[in-house]
Amino acid sequence: GIQNRFHASEDDLVMEEAEKPDEESALRSRISMEFPSKPPQEVATREDKLTIRMMLESAFSCELDPLYVGVADTGDILIELKPDGFHEIGYEKINFKALMEWHGYYRGVIVCCLNE
Repeated sequence: GIQNRFHASEDDLVMEEAEKPDEESALRSRISMEFPSKPPQEVATREDKLTIRMMLESAFSCELDPLYVGVADTGDILIELKPDGFHEIGYEKINFKALMEWHGYYRGVIVCCLNE
């Protein structure tokens, strides 16, 4: 795929367009990015985990079961899903307002999965 390099304030980020698996997804683009290792702090409380799970369900209109949820020192929330859950996300009608239901992060939402 096509590779691009972004120069951020502290790091270089590499982005590559992921292959489209079928015709149905031809209208959607998926990208693969390599981020420098900056381990986030895992969200520890049951209350926060439940709130995040409900936030994701409201935002993406489907039930998701995160494998991992953490918050980076940059203010991003990192959510790791199983590949099948990741592919079920409906990107056409994201409820962005729902992503503000949990106040434990202040910058962005990163939803990812391991490459199959």
